[in-house]
Amino acid sequence: MFRVFSDNKTEEDVATEGRIIQEMLDIVQQRNNLVSLLESDRQRYKEEDRDLEAQILTLKQNHH
Repeated sequence: MFRVFSDNKTEEDVATEGRIIQEMLDIVQQRNNLVSLLESDRQRYKEEDRDLEAQILTLKQNHH
């Protein structure tokens, strides 16, 4: 990840750094959650498309 040197850092610097790293981790987790949600939506839409296509084919077959 990031290499951070502790030379000449104050306690405030270290605390700020810790908050920034935690914020970054939170953002990455939010991103992962969004990606997962989008993938679930994609799968659902794909399944809905398949179901709709099957219904259309059934209707076409019943009308012939």
